[in-house]
Amino acid sequence: MYFILFTILISCSSFNRDFKQHNFLKSASWKTQIKNSLEQRVVSENQEVRKFVNELKEQHQIQGHEFKTKDSLMMEDIRESLRALPKNLHDYLSDKVAGVLLIRDLHVPVAIQKLSDSHKYLLFIDREINSMGLNDWYRWREYSAFGKPKTDFLMEPYLSHTNSQKDTIDYILSQAIALLLSHEEDLFPKSLAGQPIADLIFIKRSWLNNKGIIQSKADTLLDEMKFISFYGASTRTFPQERIYEFYQKLEKTNFTNLYSSTGAFKDFIESMATYIHVFIFRRPFQIDFYEKEILLDSFSHCLNKPRCLGKRKDLSIIVGKYLK
Repeated sequence: MYFILFTILISCSSFNRDFKQHNFLKSASWKTQIKNSLEQRVVSENQEVRKFVNELKEQHQIQGHEFKTKDSLMMEDIRESLRALPKNLHDYLSDKVAGVLLIRDLHVPVAIQKLSDSHKYLLFIDREINSMGLNDWYRWREYSAFGKPKTDFLMEPYLSHTNSQKDTIDYILSQAIALLLSHEEDLFPKSLAGQPIADLIFIKRSWLNNKGIIQSKADTLLDEMKFISFYGASTRTFPQERIYEFYQKLEKTNFTNLYSSTGAFKDFIESMATYIHVFIFRRPFQIDFYEKEILLDSFSHCLNKPRCLGKRKDLSIIVGKYLK
């Protein structure tokens, strides 16, 4: 049984035995919700779920990263977004997800948990983090891997025309779909270290198995970037202005953004989420960097560029097979 965290250093973690005792992880607890439409499976946390989340954060020492917002997602916000999803995405989530839980202080945007006796999953959504508009959300996430900013340096993401909360919800639902797809053994085996990566769709584009150690094909170029950890998951941080330098290096690779370059699992999740965001939701993806109010450069996802066309092809095949 695995709880997949979309943010921390490890891709999945086995539960302690005590975690299996939670009744809400059994399919019987979701029997009524599963009969309902996907939108009606959205619920708020109860005391048992709260205890589970606290135990999990303690086990993995999930501290989170500071953010400033007084807003909080409501169940109807999620329901409206689920209701408006393209049919193929809605059908996929409806088949896979038993319940959607709104959580306070999850400290990561989204996570999934497989039920102990079913093929279905629970989807956990942080109600504070994801209440931000998407442009603010993306900036917050990128900055979470770095130290305090210089006052004259600014990163301006443009992933939403209106910086809307609705676009944020759609983006994290895209991440959730990618997390669910990562449980498909032919897409992302549980142990990459024991796999001939050259045979795996998508993963083979950027990663190598070097005697059981999974390495980026751009490992030499991106050497320092392997130490980047998001959401306050590491005590080692780089000065915030170096994010611009790292994005310049990414232009020589086939990674969609900084997050995707920090591990094979994150590469799969973030690239799939970006593909859905850009090609299915048809939303923008641009990041501008400024110093003293002067534009230094602009970056986009690379899925329209020759260096990333192989990844785009693979993502398209995966979408065609699993998100019909």
